[in-house]
Amino acid sequence: MTRAIALLVAVMYCSATSQDIQAADPPRRDGELLQFLNLDCRDKDQDRKFQSALESTSPQTLKRAEILVLYAQCLLRAKQHASDAVPLLKEAVQILPANAGVRRHLGAAYFQLGMDQEAIEAYERSLELAPDADTYGQLGFVLMRAVSGLVVYLNPDTFNEYMARSEEQLRRAISLSLDNYMFHSHLGSCLIGRGKQEEGISELHRAIDLIPTFKEWESPAHRAFALADLHLSLGQVYWGSGKKAEGERLMNLAVEQAPNERAREHLKLLGDSTMGRVPPSQRKADLKMTEDAMRKAIFDPFEEAASHDQ
Repeated sequence: MTRAIALLVAVMYCSATSQDIQAADPPRRDGELLQFLNLDCRDKDQDRKFQSALESTSPQTLKRAEILVLYAQCLLRAKQHASDAVPLLKEAVQILPANAGVRRHLGAAYFQLGMDQEAIEAYERSLELAPDADTYGQLGFVLMRAVSGLVVYLNPDTFNEYMARSEEQLRRAISLSLDNYMFHSHLGSCLIGRGKQEEGISELHRAIDLIPTFKEWESPAHRAFALADLHLSLGQVYWGSGKKAEGERLMNLAVEQAPNERAREHLKLLGDSTMGRVPPSQRKADLKMTEDAMRKAIFDPFEEAASHDQ
C-alpha cells in the first residue's frame, strides 16, 4: 500500500495541471496575466521580474494578489521551489481571505513540501469557500498519503479515520468530474487500503480505461508513465491476492509501457521487489526512496522524451 501510494504521488506531481486564479473580480487566466505583465515562468530572470512587478504594486490590492499567486505558481511548477511559494501565498491569503483558489494553491505548496496536515487544512478551507473537483481530489489524496507510513495495527483508529475521509473526498471529486482518471486511480488505492479489494480493482481498471481520453497531459511521456504505473499497481494487488500469474503479467506490461530506460529500470525493480526477486537489502533501500528522489530518477528525463515525441 505504501509503495503504491508513493508512485501515485509522483505521478500526481508530474501530471498536475495549473489552475486559474479565482479572484474577487473576473480573473485573467494565467497566460493572459503573464502577457499583461510581460512575464514568463520559463524566463531565467523571472525572480527579478516578479520582484520588480511586486514593487510597483500597492499593498492589499487585487493586482498584487494576482502577481503573488502567479509567481507562486511558477515556483510550484519548478517543484524544488515550493518553500519559496509559501510566503507569497500566505500574503495573498491576507489580501483575499475569502478566495478559494489562493488557499488551494497554498495547499498545493504544502503538499509538495510533504507538510500533509498543513495541506489538509488549506484544502479544507478552500472547499468551505467553493466546492471544486480538483481540490476534493487533492484533499482525498493527501489524507491517504498522511497515513501511508503508519503501522496499521499500532494506529488503527487514525488510519481508518483518514482513509474513510479520503474515500469520501475522492467520491465527491468523481461526482463533479466523472472522467478524471486520477480520481478513480486514487480511489482504487484508497479502497484497497480499506480492505475493499474488488471495488478498488474495479476503480483501477476504470482509471486505465480513462487514460486515452484524458486531455491534460504535460507530454506523451507523462501519459505513458501514468498507464505503466497503473498496470504496476494493479499487478501488485493481484500478486498480493494470490493471482500471481496475472500479477506478473501486468507488472511486466508496466515495464514495457515505460517511456524511457530509467523509468523501465525503476518499474522493473518495484515489480521484482513485489515478487521477491530482489535481495532484502536492495528492497529496503528501494522502498525508502523519497518522493523527490523518485521524481528526479524517473520524471526529469521526461522533458527530453517529450521533445523527441514532438
